[in-house]
Amino acid sequence: MTKAILFKPFPIYIHVIGWVVYLLWIGGVNVFKYGWSHLWVVLALTPVMLAIFYFNWNGLRKLFKNGWNWKGIGLSPLYLLLLLYLGYQVLYGFPNEFSERILRSPENPVFDVTMFVIEVAGFYWAFAYKGLGLAAAEVLYNLLKVRYVYLTGKRQILEEERQRICMQRWISHFLGNLNQSLIFAIKKGNASFRVLESYGIIWAFGMRIIAREKSFFIPLDLELYHLKRLRGMYPLETLQVEVGGETSGVQVLPMALLALYKNMYKHGDVQSESDAVFKVDCATDRLVVRTENRLAPRSAWVYQEGGAGLQQLKDILGMQYGDRARLAYRTENETFFLEIEIRVNNGRVQNNFEASGCEKENSGRRAG
Repeated sequence: MTKAILFKPFPIYIHVIGWVVYLLWIGGVNVFKYGWSHLWVVLALTPVMLAIFYFNWNGLRKLFKNGWNWKGIGLSPLYLLLLLYLGYQVLYGFPNEFSERILRSPENPVFDVTMFVIEVAGFYWAFAYKGLGLAAAEVLYNLLKVRYVYLTGKRQILEEERQRICMQRWISHFLGNLNQSLIFAIKKGNASFRVLESYGIIWAFGMRIIAREKSFFIPLDLELYHLKRLRGMYPLETLQVEVGGETSGVQVLPMALLALYKNMYKHGDVQSESDAVFKVDCATDRLVVRTENRLAPRSAWVYQEGGAGLQQLKDILGMQYGDRARLAYRTENETFFLEIEIRVNNGRVQNNFEASGCEKENSGRRAG
């Protein structure tokens, strides 16, 4: 923490407002007790009050900032003696209207050293402690402010770290499943050069995302390119992939579409004659992804219990988009329906949006 931050004084307007309120208060009290003629006494003492206040204010700040200054400590008694001398000359040195209004017995002023020192010291301390208190308050305020900024930043860093770890786990899980499938394909003799090439491209793509510290979003067109590569590895003859709307500039989470397609291939009934549907609709204010496929009998229980990584995907969407993302799915007549809706604006997450229109069908163009 730099000294410039720790010892930053309050803004000037805070000082001005404080003194205006204080002087109006004591001026009003003196006028109420002694009449309007006493007002000029307050005005005459105002520079003295300000000098005492800011002398101690500045002294405590220097003490905090630079430590003990023996030269300053040695000069302080001389400063106090000078103040006592000036006070004596004003009150007792020669008759004047000011001393008549200050002294208890102006017609017969009697100098008493003890009472004089006590009264001057009391007057001095009345404004010295205010200056000391303001200097201490400024330092304390700056400490609390820096502490708040530190804790807020630390929470932000921890949240970013949590998001990074979850995203890395998500991508690692997908790449792990991809490895298992590739090994199985190699054992069956189905790993052609095209399959190995697509595997290498997707693997390199996933590792580059894992290496990121933050900002995991990628262009939708890049995700669609890797989806096309994945379809070459795991072809579904009955699958219709449709992409509607303008995709340029839209940012999405990596591997999300690939994971949905992988689930359709892994848990779907690939022998079924019914068409499977994979739709990506890019509207002006939202991105909607819909999938529909018939489930294999062996996998029906997985979806009923929220498996196949759907809960993990839902958690990541919530972490990255908050309430601007929605994932819903259901199983009906052995057919699995899934819909993801993300409210965006030109590829950016927005806070204001209209009611969902995801149930409207949009004509799309065939991809891949």
